[in-house]
Amino acid sequence: AGADTIAAFGNGASSTLTFFADQNQVTTLAANSVGLNVSWNGALNASVTNNLFSTTAGGSTGVLINSQGNAVNSTIQVLSNNFTGVLGGNTGVNITTGGPSSVIVGAANGIATGNVFNLSGPVGNILNAAPDRGMLFRFAPNTTASIFSNQINLTGDGETGMEFVT
Repeated sequence: AGADTIAAFGNGASSTLTFFADQNQVTTLAANSVGLNVSWNGALNASVTNNLFSTTAGGSTGVLINSQGNAVNSTIQVLSNNFTGVLGGNTGVNITTGGPSSVIVGAANGIATGNVFNLSGPVGNILNAAPDRGMLFRFAPNTTASIFSNQINLTGDGETGMEFVT
């Protein structure tokens, strides 16, 4: 079983969380771990900027944000972070919105490059590992997303840069 390195959870539909994660270095060593896990049922204003997320085990996620409130607006920004992972099955950014939201994944002001993803799953899948994904999105209706200036480097077989799921 994996572990959450930084986690915030809320269950009040009328609660609001304003969350900033800036200039942190987070390393996960166990498989199926999450570097930053925010699961919030209510209005969410989250900014994750200039952090380094790395894992030395497979099946892990750098940033996992789940905005569960279906009647509230959330603003989520993931800007100019670095994600590294080995052994396959890793996801850099995984964002789910339950209601209308504004999501920005890209470059912070004054920085030319957005998020950088270096995920190296096994070539030839010799370890039977799941493929890596740079970004995974599940957006509610009426969500506006801007995804720009990111660099995605995937070296394993069958890997995906960006995936959108309904």
